Amino acid sequence: LAIVGLEDLAPFDMGTSFDAELVAIMCDYGLDSSDALVLLEARRVPLDAIATFDPDMRRAAADFTVYTWS
Repeated sequence: LAIVGLEDLAPFDMGTSFDAELVAIMCDYGLDSSDALVLLEARRVPLDAIATFDPDMRRAAADFTVYTWS
């Protein structure tokens, strides 16, 4: 479990907006916006593993270690 504040999040790459990053993650992994937002914030911390009950998040296994229980 990681509890972070805004000061702990890495900035976006120069010239990239929040919206563009979110849409890119949605397209890369075929996720809805709420799942993509989780991964976007995980990248900014940065985290390399996530634990979830959502089996859709397995689609991100190429870039994250994904632990699921379903």
